[in-house]
Amino acid sequence: MIELVEIRIATYKRPDWLKKTIQSVIQQNHIHWKAIIFDDSPVQEGRAVVESFNDSRLTYSPNSKNLGASDNLNQCFDTHALAGGQYAFVLEDDNWLHPDFITSNIEAIKEYRVNIVHRNQEVWLRTTKTPTKTIWTTCNHRFLRMHMTAMQLHANVLFYLGVSNGALFFKTDIPSQLKISPNPADPSIQEFLRSLAIVENSVYLSEPKAAYSINHLSDRHHRSSSNIFHSAIYQAAGRHVYKKYGKEILTEFNKIAEHFQYDKIKINQILVNIFLLPPVTCFRQPKLLYHLLKGFVKYCLYRKAVKPYFKNYK
Repeated sequence: MIELVEIRIATYKRPDWLKKTIQSVIQQNHIHWKAIIFDDSPVQEGRAVVESFNDSRLTYSPNSKNLGASDNLNQCFDTHALAGGQYAFVLEDDNWLHPDFITSNIEAIKEYRVNIVHRNQEVWLRTTKTPTKTIWTTCNHRFLRMHMTAMQLHANVLFYLGVSNGALFFKTDIPSQLKISPNPADPSIQEFLRSLAIVENSVYLSEPKAAYSINHLSDRHHRSSSNIFHSAIYQAAGRHVYKKYGKEILTEFNKIAEHFQYDKIKINQILVNIFLLPPVTCFRQPKLLYHLLKGFVKYCLYRKAVKPYFKNYK
């Protein structure tokens, strides 16, 4: 049986990097794929790049209007088949794949009997025309477990950690709805919220099979909105998962904290930020009192603003 894979490529005004991205797709040792290039540029620089490959498996799909990075990416995460594929993944126009990326992920889905794989990625610097590989990966020390239930995955949001867009390889008939609604304008918030959209078992594979490129290491944490709003989102996510799972999520939280050797002060700062430590504890430790008051201010300022993002994650 032919196992067709859909590759959803989001691009905007980076034709040279898009060419490298598509070249890595064509070099896959799994040849049964179809790639849809969602171009968000009104100038449509990507059209000439796609046509230059003269490959019928490539489909150029310019947006009728400029959507912005967040919405252009979000449309790529439709968990229904867009081109008849059994599997799908999203590839941004400045990233690229190892030749066995598709093959290894299909094998993993079959071997571990899951619908979603989180695949680690190398981090490359593209400060010059020739990218440089770093010692980092996108999922460095991100997950405690290889096999994860939804609850075990969601426990990571207490540490402000979410899934990576380029890490997800999934079947196109899964229960999880990976498109975020309502979709925030900030792509990094969208990426963080996608963790909560996963409602089924998944597997994390630490061996990198793709490259994630950035201009500077600090870009790994690039945000287009304010830090305090991000912090309010993280706070609301922590309160959400605790409300959903109760003490079960705290048990997993403590296992993660112990495994990655978080100190007691850091753990208490996280818990007090979502109001899971008694106030009396904070009065004994002035630093915790500061975090409690800061968390309360964020909660009051942004409660209405962040609430809509969690209404679909019951």
